[in-house]
Amino acid sequence: MMTILSKVKKGLKVKVHSFDSGLDIKPAVIGMGLLPGDEITIISESFLGSPLTIRGTSGQTLALRKSEASLINVEIVK
Repeated sequence: MMTILSKVKKGLKVKVHSFDSGLDIKPAVIGMGLLPGDEITIISESFLGSPLTIRGTSGQTLALRKSEASLINVEIVK
């Protein structure tokens, strides 16, 4: 099931599918190791919903604004 990263609930594992063209920080996100095909888990969400903290399969932890996460298309992993 495809969705956007900003709508994924804490604890769910997802697979990065693609980045929307409006993601201005795409080079930075890729440079931090978040690539299409990677599986990530939402590990925390701020009280106001932003930022989201995610953990990749190789153990890296990243924080993304909710507006940035809304431009990352993901697929929920069963």
